[in-house]
Amino acid sequence: MVVQIVRMNSVARKGVPVEAVCDHNKWNEGMVSSVCTFTAPDGAVVHVQTPYFKEPVLDPGQVVTARFDADDPENAVIPEYVEGDHHLIWVAVAAFASIGAALFIRDLM
Repeated sequence: MVVQIVRMNSVARKGVPVEAVCDHNKWNEGMVSSVCTFTAPDGAVVHVQTPYFKEPVLDPGQVVTARFDADDPENAVIPEYVEGDHHLIWVAVAAFASIGAALFIRDLM
């Protein structure tokens, strides 16, 4: 999961910008994700979606800026909905550091 978040953040910062049009909202167990589409340079239609929220964040027909990996257009994100996920990386780092510190202290005793 951490690798996926790092990859998404990298595409959000460095990916090729493209206009995407919100196509529809996808509901799942009371939560909703906005699904947008854009056309990749090779002509393929690519779908990119927001994380799930309690309310739709985009309306069908709304245009947003998406970013995609030039080597893999299917690896695409809507940057404004990725930025908040970076805290999960720090949680994982803190967890691994805590485990490492505990093991180090245990070995000292």
